[in-house]
Amino acid sequence: MNRFLSFTYRFVLLFLFLFPACSNRQQEVQELFVRAAQWEESGRPDSALVDYRRVLLLLEERDDAESEARAHAKAGELLFKHSLYDFSLEEYRQACVPAARLADKALLSASLRGMAKNYWMKDSMRRADECFRRALQRVEQITDSQEVGALYNNVAMHHFFQSTYADALRMSRLSLQYAPDDTMLHRSYLLRGHICKATGQYDSAAYYYHQCVGFPDIYIRGGALLSLMRLYEQLGDTLQADAYSKQYHLRLDTIVHRERTDEMSSAYLRQAVQEAASANDSAKGWWAGMLVFLLAGAGAYFVWRRRKRRLMRALRQAKRQEQALGNCWQAFQNSRTYQKICQLQEEEAGNLRSKQAVSVAFSHEEQEALAAEVSAACPDWVAQLRRACPSLSEQEILYCCLAGRLGLSNFCIERCMNLATGSARQHKQRIKKKLETSKEGQKLWKQIFHKNG
Repeated sequence: MNRFLSFTYRFVLLFLFLFPACSNRQQEVQELFVRAAQWEESGRPDSALVDYRRVLLLLEERDDAESEARAHAKAGELLFKHSLYDFSLEEYRQACVPAARLADKALLSASLRGMAKNYWMKDSMRRADECFRRALQRVEQITDSQEVGALYNNVAMHHFFQSTYADALRMSRLSLQYAPDDTMLHRSYLLRGHICKATGQYDSAAYYYHQCVGFPDIYIRGGALLSLMRLYEQLGDTLQADAYSKQYHLRLDTIVHRERTDEMSSAYLRQAVQEAASANDSAKGWWAGMLVFLLAGAGAYFVWRRRKRRLMRALRQAKRQEQALGNCWQAFQNSRTYQKICQLQEEEAGNLRSKQAVSVAFSHEEQEALAAEVSAACPDWVAQLRRACPSLSEQEILYCCLAGRLGLSNFCIERCMNLATGSARQHKQRIKKKLETSKEGQKLWKQIFHKNG
């Protein structure tokens, strides 16, 4: 009996000794989560990442699957926001292991969604589809309605990227049903507007975009304004497009400011330095120098790789634009209008120009066709002229395209535009006065009429 009481007494003392330590450890973990969130809000993602790493170090001595999965998922989300896709994917993969042991599959679903979004950026749609399929299989085990709504919203976006609009609309409808707050609701509205625009339902697309214009979130509002501007440009409503373009550019500086990256590439290096200092204090720092060197090299390599990807993306985009312009120009050269212009040039070269009043070379319908085809073949010129001098008329823009892009003489331009003999020079002088009011207009004047001084 005495031995039993002695054992019980020792067990109670051991429990009372260890329980405060476990409680303090859990409290420290929660404080690190809160402080990391504050670092993110203040624009210090490197410090936030360091705190998430500290959480994982504290959790090595105790089994807390929820906190471990949460820390990995938060780190993966932070890395994804700053385009560190390889590191983000690895964090989400590590989060899936402890999250799978939990009864509530909300964290597992969030981790799978994070992996899928990283696969989007790596152009691996098949793997992204597999991640979404695994998450949808566990949707009945998710108690968080916000996670369910976010899952359906991401799946709808995935179908939108794959141009399967019927499935995208179905998933978007489910996302609207489970949207727990205004932010998720307006994200679903914005995505639904994109789907309606892609399927030709322009009125519905404009309705959903207008629902997001007044929302306080700068990203949702900016996306809605940009989408409305492009929608009305596609519909040919220049007044509405210009109005939404002005509103969007007023908020563009705020969007760019909030998307800045504050020393993200040095986050792993800072963590390595702190680990090296702690290792030296504990007499285990013999490997810290090598670890710092490797992490610094990995950070430098990633920065170089990210810059290379941005450059290659810009080059691909420029190549696509160049191909599109080339196709438009090739179509214009195959048209009857261009053939008639070539006939006028041959007539001028053969000295067959009449000394009397110039007769009508193009009918009214042919002039309209000429203006439309030239605008389609030279969209870059038309956009630059309108931006440099909004007061230019359509006829003056057509004159600039004929003179600068096609290299036609005043004789051919007068015949194409049905102008009186000698009036082309008057058009040229009026255009010069309008373009010289701005620096960009002066550059365009030199580019169009080959004035080098």
